[in-house]
Amino acid sequence: MNQRESETCSESGVNLHFGLIKEIDATAPLFRVLLPELDDMLTQWLPMLADVTQDDKDYQIPDIGSQVALLLDPTGETGVILGCIYSEADPPPVISGDKWHRKFKDGTTIEYDRAVHKLTVDAKGEINIEATGPVTLKAQTVNVQAMTVNAEASVSSKISAPLIELDGLLVKTPSLLVAGLLQFVPPPPPTP
Repeated sequence: MNQRESETCSESGVNLHFGLIKEIDATAPLFRVLLPELDDMLTQWLPMLADVTQDDKDYQIPDIGSQVALLLDPTGETGVILGCIYSEADPPPVISGDKWHRKFKDGTTIEYDRAVHKLTVDAKGEINIEATGPVTLKAQTVNVQAMTVNAEASVSSKISAPLIELDGLLVKTPSLLVAGLLQFVPPPPPTP
């Protein structure tokens, strides 16, 4: 840093600090930070930087005790929290330059590994997806494993495939009851 840059930084009076989230006002959201390096001084209420806040919005509140980096004016009255930082006490959940990973307190994880082109969601509760338009799922193979699978349509339901195979101990429809394997084989094409 040259002398002019150093003087400019000194004149601005902005100081970098590290502390712990002590109090949270989730409605604003605003935070008070405990600064151990300044004799456990508690800051005024400060905002935290967010990815987007106008038309698109991002909302996430760090837990009390989270370690954060912040900028404060010389009086310590105004400033902004830059974000949370990892430490020995709170290490990152994965170590990889190819992964985007989100781990929640309840154990739910969402991860994308660009090296192997794989998205993984491990939810510890329900997953609800709602759309006001069509939902299209395209894949080489779709496997569904569950205790019960329910599909309900208010107008119609269609399954289209060259071979449809229902494999179960009992296959039941309102007008058909079959015990064992039931296969629907399309008729051969007409001969010219």
